Amino acid sequence: MIEHFDQHIGVSFPHRFEKSYIQSEIRPDDTIIDLGCGIGQTTLEFAEHLTAGGSILGIDLSKNRIKEANILLKKSVFKDRAKFRIGDIESLDLGDASASLIISQGVLLHVVDKQSAVDEMYRILLPGGRAIVSLAALVDGNPLGWETDSTGVPIEWLPIYRYEEMFTEAGFKSDYILILRLR
Repeated sequence: MIEHFDQHIGVSFPHRFEKSYIQSEIRPDDTIIDLGCGIGQTTLEFAEHLTAGGSILGIDLSKNRIKEANILLKKSVFKDRAKFRIGDIESLDLGDASASLIISQGVLLHVVDKQSAVDEMYRILLPGGRAIVSLAALVDGNPLGWETDSTGVPIEWLPIYRYEEMFTEAGFKSDYILILRLR
């Protein structure tokens, strides 16, 4: 299932709307994996929606971001349901079927082997689980190749149909939602 929440890419993307949408999908007892959690601020906001039976694990490739996330966690009231650790979305150190909800906000754009990352999402998702993935994509046309964003991070622009193909190839059916920022 694909949701088009915005018709352009850029600073004006309504991140609050995206977060609100994800928050509305969180069940109190979910086991959530937040892929590409950065400094963990949004991860901790999602933890607010969990009861003691739920948990959220934020994973990021950057040691510095995970260090910052753990500093935030120490100050948080959600220490009992949130954790952070370093990890690679292309090869996750998690067991099969370990998450009821996978969240990934704007990460696939930066991943070299996107198919491996999507395959990993499918592998760790419990049967009946959900994946919510937000990303920037081209409306149509050919891939633009690699560029650098305003912060110097490499990005690869792909058309929507390529992401749809990746999720289908991984095994996803109607158990995922792509929130697209279209270019």
